[in-house]
Amino acid sequence: MHIIIGLLLGIALLYFWLVGHWFARILMFIVLTVLFSAVALAGDNREPATNLFLLALAIGAGWIVASLPLYYWRRRIARAPYLRL
Repeated sequence: MHIIIGLLLGIALLYFWLVGHWFARILMFIVLTVLFSAVALAGDNREPATNLFLLALAIGAGWIVASLPLYYWRRRIARAPYLRL
């Protein structure tokens, strides 16, 4: 039952993120930043300065990827004003 609830919540988050809602953008930013940080810091034999750089890179990549649907919808609405809600 918990798996079904988690799956439904994940699908709802994905839908609201792709539609461009701000709260889904923030949640996706947090999720993506954690995932990118985990991947970047998987090998823990680096210097602290390198780890900080990789963390900053993960935060920047998370922000860019989380902002892609909003960027798409703003460009589409700018080209077609009749789509404004």
